[in-house]
Amino acid sequence: MCRKGLELNIYTYNSLIIVFWKVGNIEQAVRIAMELEAVGIFQDTYTYTTLMDAYCKSGMLDDGMRLLNWMLDRDIMPNTARHNSLMKKYSIEKN
Repeated sequence: MCRKGLELNIYTYNSLIIVFWKVGNIEQAVRIAMELEAVGIFQDTYTYTTLMDAYCKSGMLDDGMRLLNWMLDRDIMPNTARHNSLMKKYSIEKN
């Protein structure tokens, strides 16, 4: 991802994740999120909750729930709005 001397940071990566998700390429958004640790940048709560939101709004609720459980297992708390959004979408979809 780093070319021509451009140094990317967590904010740049989070922006790229959002852009790929918004254009419908959730797979690339997830790849970028996974690339972070490989380049020595650690995902933040915003990264995780953005991915959770992307999964939910893309109809990938089970992936969103897996990510939420993974976060909770590591004591990473999603923000309230994203958590509530996931729970609402999950309960609607599963009923």
